[in-house]
Amino acid sequence: MNLILENPSEKLIKAVKAMAKIENTKVKLKKEKKLTINGFMPEFEKKI
Repeated sequence: MNLILENPSEKLIKAVKAMAKIENTKVKLKKEKKLTINGFMPEFEKKI
């Protein structure tokens, strides 16, 4: 799963990073305020 969020809020960034640790997923926060999530996150996909 590749998910790119434009202009994520600080709370969202923290939540996604915490989720990524649980799901063992790589999270990259780019300088241009894009959050890229790579990996398989079934719990996250259900919530979207």
